[in-house]
Amino acid sequence: MRRRKKHRWILFIPLAMAAFAVFFMIRELRLPAEIPYMRGSASYRAEGDWKTVLVNADHPLPADYSVSLLRLDNGEYVDERIWPELQEMFDTARSQGISLYVRSGWRSAEDQQAIMDEMIAQYIEEGYSREAAEAEAREWVAAPGTSEHETGLAVDINAEEEAGSLRTYNWLKDNAHLYGFIQRYPEEKSSLTGIAYEPWHYRYVGKEAAAEIYDSGLCLEEYQSSQR
Repeated sequence: MRRRKKHRWILFIPLAMAAFAVFFMIRELRLPAEIPYMRGSASYRAEGDWKTVLVNADHPLPADYSVSLLRLDNGEYVDERIWPELQEMFDTARSQGISLYVRSGWRSAEDQQAIMDEMIAQYIEEGYSREAAEAEAREWVAAPGTSEHETGLAVDINAEEEAGSLRTYNWLKDNAHLYGFIQRYPEEKSSLTGIAYEPWHYRYVGKEAAAEIYDSGLCLEEYQSSQR
């Protein structure tokens, strides 16, 4: 994947937020507790290791993947198993003057497709051809069945006040691993993850793996390979 110019992600935030705003307006929040998935196959570091399941364009969700969801106060959903550490992280951040909230948690395949379609439409409005718009959108939005958000293990975290975004992202980068979360799409790893830099996207992998990934500077794709 071609590399984007440094800090280009800053210019994209208004576009991304607009797409998410449309998505949240149409989202249906009444969901069953168990969500089955009918997909291809996913890569696990070890059989049954749900924490480090690798989901990307090359590793779609497995056919038997399911998740028990917990609804947050703002209507977002996450895998219920990550809630204790997520709450602990938010509590610690708050005690240090950092106010966080989950902008986006679990999504269905239909949710993911809606975001993709909206992103493509916005690029077309900017003058891109259909093909170019789809290519640009894929750098920011994963195709349905290949998004970590569909696992319930990924959360987009923002500051409660937009002016505090940079401080929030810096705090998360330095501290999230202590609670089992990693910055999933680092700026320097875009060619490996297939996704452009997202300072707001954090993925739960458990405290042990998060510490190893943080200390090594690897992305999840590299970490998975190192465990084989």
